Amino acid sequence: MAFINIASVELYYEIHGDGFPLLILNGIMMSTMSWQKLIPHLEDTKVILLDLPDQGQSGELKTLYSQEDIGKIVEKFIESLGLEKLDILGISYGGEIAQILSINLGDKIRKLILANTTPITTKQLKSIGDSWLTSSKKYDGGKLFEESFPLIYSNTFYENNSEWIVKRLKLVPDSLTQKWFDGFSRLVISAENLNVVNRLKKITADTLIISADEDFLTPSNLQMVLEKEIANSKRITIHKSGHASMYEQPEMFMMIVKGFLTTKRTIEVL
Repeated sequence: MAFINIASVELYYEIHGDGFPLLILNGIMMSTMSWQKLIPHLEDTKVILLDLPDQGQSGELKTLYSQEDIGKIVEKFIESLGLEKLDILGISYGGEIAQILSINLGDKIRKLILANTTPITTKQLKSIGDSWLTSSKKYDGGKLFEESFPLIYSNTFYENNSEWIVKRLKLVPDSLTQKWFDGFSRLVISAENLNVVNRLKKITADTLIISADEDFLTPSNLQMVLEKEIANSKRITIHKSGHASMYEQPEMFMMIVKGFLTTKRTIEVL
């Protein structure tokens, strides 16, 4: 557990275990805390957890920025750790940053895992982001999570975990601070103009793309674009799961991740 100053922002990170380094990049509402129960699945791996600017325990970027700017900050973070080669796992927003890093860093990235993510902010995603911004700017956590939960979790999960959903909707908003809302708003805005489709061919890493068949937020057709454009890639689908596949089916998610990281060949089917 440590802090490091990169580009005038304090970044919080954790390093767990030994072995080949794996940098994990969070989804937009996540933090390093989100991965604590999953780390034991990655024995023999040096797991590097990082809160991006405006996330978790990292500092704020009080002016607006782009995802390309975040990518440059993470590049400097990687350099500061002296990592000559590494694997990257990015989920959702973190997967978007992971694409940018892999495009820019080339052979420095050995294996790349892109989970429930997209190479482009579609008009539909932009509209969803706009609705989140409206609630966030009002510091209305209840409204924000009432809007986001049906998009993040699958119908299957909702039907089987309705009591948990209700409790979660009551508890989470109370823990959010004005700083969290302001940071979240900047993160949402940073993704508005994402479009790396025409640059994906620059990715040389062995790439695994994880889809979920009930992902409404970033549906499978967006991951199909990744599969088509990234030369050395395979796609796998987690069934009966939504955008939050790592929460809905954590053991399956980590089995896929671990299998890909520890084998020379990409997993073909699930």
